[in-house]
Amino acid sequence: MSKNQVLFPEKKQNEEAVEITNQNQNSDFRLASQIREDNKKMVLNLLQAKAPARFSYVWLQEKTGLSEYRLRRILNELQEEKQINVTGAGRATTYGLPDNEIELW
Repeated sequence: MSKNQVLFPEKKQNEEAVEITNQNQNSDFRLASQIREDNKKMVLNLLQAKAPARFSYVWLQEKTGLSEYRLRRILNELQEEKQINVTGAGRATTYGLPDNEIELW
């Protein structure tokens, strides 16, 4: 048996392992992306249910149960997408829906 014949099956196995790993990473990315979208919906639904009130970061964290990092990331994304309005600074920062999206009944 030549050296190339011995290495070829190993190379094929390594390529298959890399392909499986890439598929798992793509699956994990889709899962993480879906979780982030679900968390964004949860925050928006909470704000819509209580509109036109405005809420502090601490209140949102208590109600959602999200970690500080995740909630900050979601709030930043929602602000960039102009789905929420942020007013104040520091401890006085509040979050709510933009004035034009508040449905008063």
